[in-house]
Amino acid sequence: GAVVSNADINISNSSFIDNNGTAEAAGAIMIANGTLNIENSTLVGNYAGSVGGGAIGGMYGATLNLKNNIFYNNTTAAATGNHITYWTEEEAAPTVISHGYNFFNDDMANTLIQTAGTDDIFNISLDPKLGTLTQDSDNITWGYPLLSDSPLIDAGSCTDISMATITSDQFGNSRPSGSSC
Repeated sequence: GAVVSNADINISNSSFIDNNGTAEAAGAIMIANGTLNIENSTLVGNYAGSVGGGAIGGMYGATLNLKNNIFYNNTTAAATGNHITYWTEEEAAPTVISHGYNFFNDDMANTLIQTAGTDDIFNISLDPKLGTLTQDSDNITWGYPLLSDSPLIDAGSCTDISMATITSDQFGNSRPSGSSC
């Protein structure tokens, strides 16, 4: 995977694309014992081996806070957890809290979220209409911008997990682009 942490971690306006976890790790992010706050981020095409979520894995009672994220086409060799899962049944499962406006292209994640958020979308057939992999204007990060006809444009929240106002996306585009975020 891309990130393994035993401590608190904050991730915002980031993309995790096509990462591969080993047999015992998540595809993109694995957290143990700490709190993961992830917001305004895109997790696409990540893969986990036999254990761990395709996008995020948690263990030892970790806490996952999610807001304004896109989880799309993440997979795992395990029976469950294409997007989010816990390490093994013997270890304390993470507490998964949605602060709203997350998109998952399956409904398995819904079974792992203890606190559901406002306007989360669990829809295996909804195409988020992501554009081509693009570098931001400062040539720092890569990501998938939403196409102009994406159902996710202006479907998020105008605030982050701490309720601070969001004014731009990962690519520096103003938010909101329409009448809502």
